[in-house]
Amino acid sequence: MKAAKIVKAVSNKKSLTSDAERIRKRQSQEIVIALCGFAGCGISTVTEKLSKHFENYNYNVLPIKITDIIKNLSEIEIASSDAGSSIKELQEAGLNIRTKFGPEALAREAIVKIRTEREKLRAEIFSDHIEADKSQPVIPGNEKDHEIRTVSIIDNIKHKSELELLRATYGDRFFLIGVLCPEEERRNRLSINKRISDNVVSEIINRDRKDADKLGVQVSKVLCKSDFFIENSSDHISNIDPKLTRFIELLLGINAHSPTKAEFAMCCAQASSCRSACISKQVGAAIVTEDGDIISVGRNDVPKFGGGLYTHDDGVNDNRCAFRFNRKCKNSSIKEDIKNDAESIISKILPDQDAETISEIISKLTQIEGLTEYSRAIHAEMDAITTAARNGGNGIKNSTLYCTTFPCHNCARHIVSSGIKQVYYIEPYDKSLAIHIHDDSIRVDKPEGDGTNHLRINQFEGIAPRVYLRLFEAGERKRNGCYLELDPLTAKPKIISQIDTTEDNENGILQTVDEVHRR
Repeated sequence: MKAAKIVKAVSNKKSLTSDAERIRKRQSQEIVIALCGFAGCGISTVTEKLSKHFENYNYNVLPIKITDIIKNLSEIEIASSDAGSSIKELQEAGLNIRTKFGPEALAREAIVKIRTEREKLRAEIFSDHIEADKSQPVIPGNEKDHEIRTVSIIDNIKHKSELELLRATYGDRFFLIGVLCPEEERRNRLSINKRISDNVVSEIINRDRKDADKLGVQVSKVLCKSDFFIENSSDHISNIDPKLTRFIELLLGINAHSPTKAEFAMCCAQASSCRSACISKQVGAAIVTEDGDIISVGRNDVPKFGGGLYTHDDGVNDNRCAFRFNRKCKNSSIKEDIKNDAESIISKILPDQDAETISEIISKLTQIEGLTEYSRAIHAEMDAITTAARNGGNGIKNSTLYCTTFPCHNCARHIVSSGIKQVYYIEPYDKSLAIHIHDDSIRVDKPEGDGTNHLRINQFEGIAPRVYLRLFEAGERKRNGCYLELDPLTAKPKIISQIDTTEDNENGILQTVDEVHRR
C-alpha cells in the first residue's frame, strides 16, 4: 500500500486561544464521491483520472466499485465472456439484490466498505506516526482523525435510494459526479469497442435509462441530482483533466475560481424556480446573451392580468392553485374528468366489463397520463420568453436558454419560433415529445459549431446549482494586501463537516467555562 498521507499536527505550536478555532481545527478532511452515468459513458476513465488528481493533493484514495459488490452479493454467477451478456447480467443481478435486501442494499455495502478501508488506513497512519516519533503517546479514539485526508470514490451508483442513503450518511462530505456522453457515442463505444450487437446495445441503454421495475437501474433519476456534471465524449477528452482539477480545487477552497457563464445562468434558472408555487413541480429558466448577460428569467406559475405571474406579494389576491380550487391541480382534475368520461362511455358500450379498470389501463398506456395543457401555470421557458418580450430590449434571437428541466413539446415550438439557438437542461422530462414532433428543427446532444442548422438541446455541464453558493462563495482571499496562497497539500475542504458531535463541542465549551470560573 502507498505510504499513508497525513497533515502535520499543529498541537506542537502555540495553543489555540478560542473555542471557535478549536472546533474548526476538528474539521473532517474526508470526502466521499460517487459517480453516476449511463453504460458506455466511460465512467471508469473519469474515475481513474479523478483518483490520480486527488493523490496529487495528498489524499488517500479509497476506491469502491459497485460491480464488485454486486458480484459478491449476487446469487447469479456473472461469468459471461462477452461484454453485452455481462452488462445485462449485472443489471439483472442489481435488481435481484435490491429486491431481496432493499433498494439501499448496494449503498449500505459501499458504506461498510468505506468504513472498513478507513479503519485500515487509520491504523496504518497512526502506526507509522508513532513509529516515526516514539516520544508521542498512543493516540486514543479519534483525537487526530481530523488529520487524515481520505477520499472514497464510488463507481457507479444507479438508483435514487442509493444516492439518498449516501447523502443522508455523509452529509456535506458527499458529492455526486454525473458523467455525460451523447447517446450516439455511447452506442458506438458499446458496439464497436465492446463488440456488442446493436440489439443488445439498445436493450442495455433502454434499461439503464429507466428499468421497468422500480428497483432496477434508474440512471436518469440519479444523474440529474449530481453536484458536478462532466462530459466524457470524444470532443471533450482534452478538457477532462483541467475540469477535474478545478472541481477538486473548488472543494478545497484553492485559488479564486469563479463560475462559468453556463454555471451562473443555470444557477439563475434554479433560483427562479424557487419562486414557483406550482404544486406539481418547480421549474426555472434563464435566457442569456452570447456574453452570458441575463436577458430574462422565468418560472412555472399562474399568469395574472396585466402581465407576469402571481407572487407572494399579491397576498389575498394570490390565485395560484395552492390557495384555490381546494388546493388541487387543475390539470390533474381535468385528466380525472377525462378518465371518468371514458369510464362512462365504456360502461355503456361494454356493460359486462370492468369499465373503471379498462379506463385506468387506457390512461396509463396512452398520452392521457402525460397531458399538461390543462394546467393553469405557464411554463418556465414561456415565462422567460414572454418576460423578455414584455420588457422590450434587443430581443432574444440567437440567445441561449438554460432550463432546470428538458423543454416540453409546447415550449419547444415557441423556443424554436423565438430564434433561441441552443438550450441547456439538467433534468430529463419523459413526457416531452419535442424531438418527435419537431425533428425538423431540433437536435439533441450536438456540440456547438457542428454545422447543424437546428436548435440544439444539450445537457448542462459544470458545477450544479445545488452547490453553487457553497463552492463559489469566497472565504479569506487576501492577507497583508496580497492574494492568500493555500498549500494544495494541506488545504481543507471548503464545506465544513465536523468530526465531533454538537454534544462533544458543547462539552468542550463547558470545560472552558469551568476553567474561566476557576481563575
